[in-house]
Amino acid sequence: VSSNTGLPILEQNGNQVYKTWYDFHGTNYFTFGKVSKFSDNHSISFSSGDYLVGEYSLNLSVDSFSISAWIKSSSNASIRTLMSKGSKLQIRLNSSDQIEVMIDDEVTPKYTSTMTIADNKWHHLTFIYDSASIFLYVDGVLDHSVQDVVHPSPNYNHFCIGAVYLDRDNVFNSFLGEIDEVYV
Repeated sequence: VSSNTGLPILEQNGNQVYKTWYDFHGTNYFTFGKVSKFSDNHSISFSSGDYLVGEYSLNLSVDSFSISAWIKSSSNASIRTLMSKGSKLQIRLNSSDQIEVMIDDEVTPKYTSTMTIADNKWHHLTFIYDSASIFLYVDGVLDHSVQDVVHPSPNYNHFCIGAVYLDRDNVFNSFLGEIDEVYV
C-alpha cells in the first residue's frame, strides 16, 4: 500500500498508518476486522456423550479440502474424536494424546502427529488434504506431512463435531474438552 492512500489503519496508540509490513503474495483482497475484546468463553464444551451433528451432504471426497479448529483437552487414555463423517473419516486424539487422521480405514490411521496436544491449553489445528497429501499444522507449525494418500471415498454420513456419529443409536469416541471456530 502506498503511503497516504486508502483508509488508514489505527495503531494501538492511536497513530494512523497507511503501510503494511505483510507481503500478500499477489492476493487481490483481504479483510481486516476489529471487534471488542471478548471476555467470555464462546467455545463449546464437550463432556461424555456430547456432540454436534451437521448435514450429510458435506462432501469431503474431493481432491482437496481443509478443516481447522481451536481445541483444548486434558490428557485421557481413550480415543476422542474431534470431527468425523462416519467412522471412515475422522480427526481424533488417540490414547497417547496424538492427533490421528482416519481415511477409509477404521483401524489404521493414515496420519499420526509427532506431538501431543492434550495439555489443557488451547491449540489451533489445521488439517489439509491436497492431491494425495496430508498436512497437519498445530499452532501454525507443520507437524509433518504424509504423501500418496488416496482421496476419501464418497461418504454419506453426517458431519459430526465431538464424536463419531453413525446414527442416533451409534455415537462413540466422545471428545472431552472444548472446541471453537471450526472451519471446513
